[in-house]
Amino acid sequence: MKTVWVLLPFLLLQAALGLYRLDLLPTWGDENHTLEKVLPPWDGSLCDRDVHPPLYFLLARGWVRLGWPDPLLSLRALSVLFLLISTVVIDRIWLARLRQFSRVLFLSLWTLSPCLLLYGRMARSYTLQVLLFLLVVAAARRLLDRPDSPRIGLVYCLSAAALLYLHYIPGLAAVGAVGGVLLWRRRIQVALLSGLLVLLLYAPWLICLSQAASIVARKEVYRLVPSLLLDQGVRLAYWFVSFFYGETPPVWAIAGGLLLAPALLFLLVDSFRSRAEWRLLIAPAALLGYLGIGQWASFAFVPARLLWLLPFAWLAIADLEQGHRRLRTAVAAALLCLSAGSIHSYFGKQDFLNKGYLIPYQEIASLFEKSADPNGAIVLLDLDQIDTGPFAARAWPAGIRLVRDAAALPALLAKRPAATLWHLRRQDPEVPLAAQLGERYALRRYTWVPYSRLDRAIMEALGWARRPTHVVEALEFRPVLK
Repeated sequence: MKTVWVLLPFLLLQAALGLYRLDLLPTWGDENHTLEKVLPPWDGSLCDRDVHPPLYFLLARGWVRLGWPDPLLSLRALSVLFLLISTVVIDRIWLARLRQFSRVLFLSLWTLSPCLLLYGRMARSYTLQVLLFLLVVAAARRLLDRPDSPRIGLVYCLSAAALLYLHYIPGLAAVGAVGGVLLWRRRIQVALLSGLLVLLLYAPWLICLSQAASIVARKEVYRLVPSLLLDQGVRLAYWFVSFFYGETPPVWAIAGGLLLAPALLFLLVDSFRSRAEWRLLIAPAALLGYLGIGQWASFAFVPARLLWLLPFAWLAIADLEQGHRRLRTAVAAALLCLSAGSIHSYFGKQDFLNKGYLIPYQEIASLFEKSADPNGAIVLLDLDQIDTGPFAARAWPAGIRLVRDAAALPALLAKRPAATLWHLRRQDPEVPLAAQLGERYALRRYTWVPYSRLDRAIMEALGWARRPTHVVEALEFRPVLK
């Protein structure tokens, strides 16, 4: 009974943080993709046009059919529910062997994690990935201890197949890591049999897996810097910052994080050098997962795609049984202070490293719609700079025409000379369209999501010739009446 009363306050706090103001952030592109997959009309196809297997979408589709008033908020709440279940699983499986103080330390870091707050409230499969990966690792630990048990082997194979049906990256990383450890321990028969059974369970989806692999192979991933080596450094640094400090750290938290980083890195390395029972599985899974997203996700999306590793990152810090008790306690206390600052910034919609989460798509779309009367409007969406998914899925009035290719503008403007032209893009002082349209159109700018002082200082340090003041802008070209 005592263990329940220790866990309960953290569950209540996590639920409060997770469910408070679920409408705080606007719908962004990946969430819009979720809505496209789960809301009617549905064409009956399960093979995703992107790189996502069907399990989450099937569960989400069943969840929204319960009749929630707002599908988006209900799906965000579903992510919070998966997060709460994950917390119970972690406590029952991993924290049960720890002393009470280590348990409380972990639950504090986990519950107040700003990274978990950001991604745990999104209408995506991130927290379900965490939950299933925890179950796979738990089953794999038992399989490594008792490799001759058919029942344990079956539980592992079923959970691994379920994870593969949820998402390829954690699924392949977990199966690869478990298979590698079994081979390393010379359990060749167990490795082959378990791998074959997982393959048979996953056979119906292998064609879609090959299609997803071909899509990823052809995709060009955005790099912040041209150098491959520097790009990997940016990815790793962003991943580290997001996991331990969150993606909404105020300036003082960034400064504190820089001072704390050496101690954090030391504890992480020391944790994997110790006899922690989960390190044999997590280290190779982390490596495989990171390599798996290399040709798929840009640096800003590495933390979300690897969120299933976050429980073990916190466990590496909070487990006082691994030594350096005073250092771990001091680092954990400092991390909790930094987390409080990041959580405050999150709910204040400030200091976001990824400004794309703040773009108010609904507000922008409403602005376009209001300008359509009586002559309509043409909206040019910059595909290279703006996530246009929320606009493509919107039911637009008949007078609005969306355009994704600037080459089509001359013909459209010739047919509709009285229409207002909008150009939605990342902010840039230069306006090539203004020169093309000449004096026939009056230009007006609308801007959203201002850059902070820190952002502008970073631009200056990087030597940017043109430094925008806002993330996104809409240029309104209204015909001049003669």
